[in-house]
This record gives sequence, C-alpha cells and structure tokens, in this order.
Amino acid sequence: MNSSLEQIKQYFSDVFQKNIHSTYVKKDIFLGDVYFINDAYVIKKYDDVPLISLERLNSIHEMLNESKIAETVLRLDMMNNIKVTKIVHGDLSYEDEPSIPQLRGVAKILRKLHKNVSEYDIPMDIVTDFYSFKERSENHLNKVYENKIVRELNNIKEKTPIGLCHNYLTKDNVIYRHDSTFLINFELANINYTYFDLASFIFENKLSEESIDTFLSTYFGASYNSLKKKRVMTFLEFYKGYMYYMYQCLYSITGLDKYKKLSEKVY
Repeated sequence: MNSSLEQIKQYFSDVFQKNIHSTYVKKDIFLGDVYFINDAYVIKKYDDVPLISLERLNSIHEMLNESKIAETVLRLDMMNNIKVTKIVHGDLSYEDEPSIPQLRGVAKILRKLHKNVSEYDIPMDIVTDFYSFKERSENHLNKVYENKIVRELNNIKEKTPIGLCHNYLTKDNVIYRHDSTFLINFELANINYTYFDLASFIFENKLSEESIDTFLSTYFGASYNSLKKKRVMTFLEFYKGYMYYMYQCLYSITGLDKYKKLSEKVY
C-alpha cells in the first residue's frame, strides 16, 4: 500500500466508517509524511522507515494503554504498517524554553514512564548502537572526545536505573496543557537507562543551568544531589555523540539531507 493522501483517506474511511471533512499532511523527521484527518486523527505509515520496529512499538503501547501519559492508539495495523492515533490537543509551543510548570510536568510524567520495567528487562546496548551508527557514518567525532564520552558512560551505566524510555524528547514530542503533560511519538522508545531520557529532554529543549536544576530536582525529589546531576551530564555528553552518529547513519542509509543537517546541529 503506497502512502499517498488518497489511499490514506480510503484506508481511514474503510476502517473507521467515518466521513472525512478535512485533511492535511505534515513532514516528520523520521517518517516523512504524517496524515491528519478531521483535525482529530493522525495516521503514520511505516514503510521503509529505518530504526523503527512495529513489533516493539506495539509492545510499548500495550504497556502504556492505561498510563494516561501518552497518545491514544486506536489501531496498530501490522499488516499494512500503519498506526492511527487520536490527537492530543494542547499547547505545543513555548517562547525560549519550557516554563517552570512545564519542566515539572515533564519530570513527573517521566517518573511514571520510567516505572514501566520488570526485573527481566534488559536495557538497550547504547554503546554498541553508538559504534554501529558510527560504522555507517560519513564523518567522525574527535577521537579523544569520543573515547572520553564512551569511557565515562561505561563507568556509570551499571549504576543507572533502567525503565521504559521515550528516547527522543524533542519539543514536538511533549504536549503541555495547563494541568497536564502528554508524550507522543514513541517510535524510538525502548527499555533504556533512564538518565538517557533526562539527557534527551535537556539537550533537545536547550535547557539553561537553572532549568536543568528545576527539572532534575523535580524528577529525583529529595534524593537529588550533585552526584546524580553529574551522572546525568555524563549521559548528556554521550547523548550528543549518539544522536550525531544516528543522524549520520540515517543520512548514509537514506541519502536525505535533512539527517545530515540534523547531525550538524548537534555540535
């Protein structure tokens, strides 16, 4: 099934038996075209999308069904590689960086998200992924810096809690309301070291030092201290390198300039 607008509209009509009043298409970093129907439904098509597994995505949304912290999935069609969700309406923007209530809202929702873990879960091997992405990358980081961020990450990762992580907490993936916060777009989510998620939010939202302390002190509560902040900052440096190589790898796979430009924005 090709993901043209007309075919997506036909799919929606066939599956949901609803009239279509409005449609528009938005570009997504990983997915290309994302289809919005009646200002209420989002349809994503996952044909030939690198790094995304529908089997993993299905298991993640099964875990999140009752959480009320994530988008509502109406249909995950494994045969046609399509996900249909209901739009979470809310304010998607802020001026320069998240406000204090928004920072605290994200911290609280991440605490809930990260509790989705069992004693049998194994975290992503982010260091192996780092080097796998590097092998497909056109440009490489400074070797001394690269070795340093990997070495420091390896020194603390076994001391870091694991849980279900979103792994890509960009501005567009966090929806704020006056009284609640929601996460959307769990395509890269997996069991991971929870500090990776904290680092992702800090980096992707360009938090100031003051905002970092507000965010982390809310997340950790009374147990927040300088050692925990230092460890999150170690993950932050690794996260930057990880994303740099991931974008470089995606550029190598797809040849799309958008990934090259994203890698250049990391450093």
